[in-house]
Amino acid sequence: MQLKKSVIRLLVLAACVALASGCAMQATNGGEETAAKADSTQAATPESAASTGSSAASSGAQGGVAGSTGFTEQAVGDSGTARGSMTESSAMTDNGASASAGAEGAQISSLMRIHFDFDRYELSEEARMTLAGNAAYLKANPNTQIRIEGHCDERGSDEYNLALGERRAMAAKRYLQSLGVDTSRLTMISYGEERPLDSSSNEAAWTKNRRAEFISR
Repeated sequence: MQLKKSVIRLLVLAACVALASGCAMQATNGGEETAAKADSTQAATPESAASTGSSAASSGAQGGVAGSTGFTEQAVGDSGTARGSMTESSAMTDNGASASAGAEGAQISSLMRIHFDFDRYELSEEARMTLAGNAAYLKANPNTQIRIEGHCDERGSDEYNLALGERRAMAAKRYLQSLGVDTSRLTMISYGEERPLDSSSNEAAWTKNRRAEFISR
């Protein structure tokens, strides 16, 4: 009986030892698996960080390329604007030079008549501009002498219109003299109402006939 109890105790003890040994092995294996997983995670983390850094670098490079492209496009746009401005400025200069040359040619191409208001001999602004052109013509042609003719419309007496025509011719002569034309090159005469440009009896004809003519001789 005592022997049987001893055998049972040994068997129970052996079973406990075996169970304890199995638990220890499981604990060891679990720790190794945990450590392996941790190592795997740690190994993956640098790779992930490297991938993230590479992506950031790639994004930065793309941004740099885009910024460079934008700068290049802006530079090209500014260059095109500058070229357009230079072309426009050149065109404006050419047009201004052409207009200036045309105006100068118009001033010295021929002698132009001037007109007066009804019963007046004062020079209008338009008449002064025309006389300035006549003065330029005379300066460009120093051997030319002119006769200034004063004219009137048909209204009024012959004597009155002859006197008015003379005052109109005199006003033109004095203004040319003030512009530097030698008075020895200028003579004058009044025709009054004797030589109308338009023989009609209306306002349009009278406006044409109130004038001073400049005849080269």
